[in-house]
Amino acid sequence: MKRFYIWVLVFGVFAGMGLAFAAKEEKGTAICLTADYAAADDYEYCYLHFIGGEDEIEIPQKAFLEYDVFIPRTSAGFTGGVDLVGGSLGTLRDNGRDAGCKDQDGNSPHPAGSQEKAKGTWWHRKIDLSPIGGETFLFGVIAVDGSSHTDGVYKAYYKNIQITDGKGKVLKDLFTNREKLPIDEVSEHAVKDMVDYSLTVVPLSAVK
Repeated sequence: MKRFYIWVLVFGVFAGMGLAFAAKEEKGTAICLTADYAAADDYEYCYLHFIGGEDEIEIPQKAFLEYDVFIPRTSAGFTGGVDLVGGSLGTLRDNGRDAGCKDQDGNSPHPAGSQEKAKGTWWHRKIDLSPIGGETFLFGVIAVDGSSHTDGVYKAYYKNIQITDGKGKVLKDLFTNREKLPIDEVSEHAVKDMVDYSLTVVPLSAVK
């Protein structure tokens, strides 16, 4: 009987710790991109500014673009990403890709690339910006692009969007746990066929 009570006590302690860690994970905010596809397998895209527009931001030498992305399993598509546009860079998705920028898995930073690893879970991306160090950009963009999707609503969440030294030091924070978007008004960078699109800040507890 004594062993039973000890087991119950130990189980209760670990269960409590688990709940505490779960609650801790719920703190903070994320950017939510939603947009409706017009038709299945049609080439469509939606690029929306979430930061910038005033001063050009220089990309440090040997820097990385890091962020976490979560795409619900109910989303109509599983592509997307963070793009950097304007300034001397042009775009990360094209100019950065052509210069050799890749993530930790060797994938292009283009938002048309698959983000299946983010399906129903948070996935961390780390994109090497070394090939474009010293270039400048004017806007940070949240985007979805491509033709591999069904019709219906696309949805994705982004958090901890940062330019880092790749070793844990944040060189430029683009979005981390903010109560609102770091831009006065969300504007379009480029949109093709997708409708009812928006960028909003939501609590992490709403991500599912």
